[in-house]
Amino acid sequence: MIKYFSIFTLISFLFNCSSGVDTLNDFNTSVPNLHIGADGKLYKSWTKEYGDGRAELWYSDSVSEHKIAGGNNWLINWADFPSMLQYGDGNMVANYLVLTDEESFAYDIQLILSNDNGETWSSPFSPHLDSTFTEHGFVSLVGVRDDAFMAIWLDGREYSTGKNVMELRAALINNMGELEEEWLIDDNVCSCCATDAVVTDNKISVVYRDRHKGEIRDISTVNFDKTNMTWSEPHTVHADNWMIAGCPVNGPAIAATLDQTVVVWYTMHNESPSVFVALSDNDSINFTQPLMVNTENTIGRLDVCLTSNNSAEIIWIEESAPTHSEDRKSYLKRRTFHFGQDSPYLSEPEIISEINNARSSGFPKIKYFNDELVIVLTNVVPTSTLDKNEREIDKLEVQTILIQP
Repeated sequence: MIKYFSIFTLISFLFNCSSGVDTLNDFNTSVPNLHIGADGKLYKSWTKEYGDGRAELWYSDSVSEHKIAGGNNWLINWADFPSMLQYGDGNMVANYLVLTDEESFAYDIQLILSNDNGETWSSPFSPHLDSTFTEHGFVSLVGVRDDAFMAIWLDGREYSTGKNVMELRAALINNMGELEEEWLIDDNVCSCCATDAVVTDNKISVVYRDRHKGEIRDISTVNFDKTNMTWSEPHTVHADNWMIAGCPVNGPAIAATLDQTVVVWYTMHNESPSVFVALSDNDSINFTQPLMVNTENTIGRLDVCLTSNNSAEIIWIEESAPTHSEDRKSYLKRRTFHFGQDSPYLSEPEIISEINNARSSGFPKIKYFNDELVIVLTNVVPTSTLDKNEREIDKLEVQTILIQP
């Protein structure tokens, strides 16, 4: 059973904003994200964008909604969006982006901390200390200790030296905002595909789109040993051999148990747009041959979550073939990946909802919580409103969908 909740609906554990008509209350809500905290709560974050250029980051828990931060110099991006992490006893961290040079589209990551369950928040700071006017973003946050977390991000500092290189970096930061250690994980990665990371008792696994010789941009994983505090070498999930001289802005997703890792990704394998899933049962190093998730043309924008020790749910956006009577339509779909048997397999695909495939619809996110699948996405509502250049402006509203699997 599927239940839909628009931005105008208050759900028992997910707060949704509403919009008005005046300058103070006329805003868009977009780029939602989901996180299950160490305290067992489901957190949803999202941004508000006002007509005067202000932006705010909000989150909700099982009780109420809270504003984290706001500003006039924020970068709100459909593919590079905020996230949050609850770790330890009352510790929280959230991230957002601020523009540092509009002409060169340079921006910095801002982290903001709370040690009292979100009642108060620290001043923002950056996990990167290079101070270059370059791009820093696509952050993943994971807990490392009860009093420390790790931020993983794409770092463009080498562009300031004339090199066409984006790096994958990480920093260990304690709940006082002190940077304890920083690592260069990979010195040449795809420039604007989102990262994803998952933590288990003994390691952190990071998945990202790599960049190899000849502009091959396949998916890699890298592992952090929490005991030895060291990173492994990157490992290619599957040799798609996708050659593309630019970033497809379509990052992978990862979910894991102690001994099994599921990675889902988008590729143009054999020049065909595809969403793949693969399984590893040996520390996220060697993966099974991938299974194709999509059945029709796909634009990717995928996510994955575990539902049990031997199954995961995958969501992605897919386009139907046009017919004589109607144009091509886009749908948010899901499939269950079963990997408890000798031969992993996928269930039949199901349509969750029709979706606008505009960039502003962003990347839908999914979590399994209280025996339900919780999905959040940005709903694009066409309007007749025009901006100062007489271009139509769509209304953006965060939508929540609940599914009983």
